[in-house]
Amino acid sequence: MSMPVASTNQGPPRKAPRARAGTSLLAQGENMLWLTGGALAVCSVMIVGFLVLVLAQGTATFWPKPLVEVTLDDGRVLLGEVTRAERFTPTPETMAGWAEEARRRYQKEAAARGGESTRRLVRTGNFELTGTHFEWIDDVTVVRESRPDWATLLERRAWGRFYGIPKEFRIDGEPVATSPSAAWREFRRHHDAVATRFERRYSLQKHDF
Repeated sequence: MSMPVASTNQGPPRKAPRARAGTSLLAQGENMLWLTGGALAVCSVMIVGFLVLVLAQGTATFWPKPLVEVTLDDGRVLLGEVTRAERFTPTPETMAGWAEEARRRYQKEAAARGGESTRRLVRTGNFELTGTHFEWIDDVTVVRESRPDWATLLERRAWGRFYGIPKEFRIDGEPVATSPSAAWREFRRHHDAVATRFERRYSLQKHDF
């Protein structure tokens, strides 16, 4: 007796539906893929650029700049590092503090620069003597500018930076060197021993006492 057998032939496999020719990229989601990929690329570039900026600015902080000595028309002599230069439009109050020669120099430059002048921000240090770490210098007020051979910058433990020219080196109040080269030579000879004694004294004060 024969029995009917169900056919297992389901026919050829069906193909996955394909997007119609008229389907937009928005419907397929590809535009969002490109948008997020582009945003990631932009963010990566911004992060790398920010790190490079921080590295460049940070390295410049620890890299000494040339020391410049400027003599102003009011007789002041300043020694320090130029940290910034810019153009600005002088106000009547600013020009009132200039000497007559400085005003004449400004009038000659104003026509070529559209009424602008230049100034520099100089880090002068010596806070306990001047009460300030920085000072703006209007270039038209500079009478003379130079880079002294023995201009020296000292990073101190207190009061910040000190700018000057070695004059003499003293031990117990008595001068043992009276020229810049000799004073610097004595300074280097004694510095390590003095620094070691200072660290020892500081350790005693902070811990043992």
